[in-house]
Amino acid sequence: MRQHARVTAADAAATVAGTTSAGTSAAAWRPHALLLLLLLALLFIAVGSSGGNEYPRVETRNGPVRGRYLYPSPTVRRVEAFLGIRYADAPVGSLRFMPPRNPSTRHDDVWNATVFAPACPQKVPDIRNDPLTRMTHDRLRYLRRLLPLLTNQDEDCLFLNVYVPTT
Repeated sequence: MRQHARVTAADAAATVAGTTSAGTSAAAWRPHALLLLLLLALLFIAVGSSGGNEYPRVETRNGPVRGRYLYPSPTVRRVEAFLGIRYADAPVGSLRFMPPRNPSTRHDDVWNATVFAPACPQKVPDIRNDPLTRMTHDRLRYLRRLLPLLTNQDEDCLFLNVYVPTT
């Protein structure tokens, strides 16, 4: 017959006193618990002391820009990335087929440069129709990585991506 463990008043009193019914001391666990509490406190302090600096921010002549941090690999330190920064007015209307013109307006709000802007319109290769006979394996692998970035295309595509190593 299977016996169930029962908690008795004696076990409860022993736990409060610092021992268990098995005779082990609850004090043996205290250094580990204190170390765990210390690590959690340090983590809380480190996260809480970031001061809201989750995003890098720079001031440009066209207004403030907010980027994001990237961590390319374990061996490369953090990189500040400012994605989709407008470098010229949209090529629409009278500006179509003309040389790029510096942005004419300054934005007072913070420009969100944390996501890629649209890519310029281009014909995307079809890699589903027997691509191995027409291109190398490396080229096919490169295109498979590139294609998700080409799903968002627009004629208003005069944007830069700027990457800055941190110190």
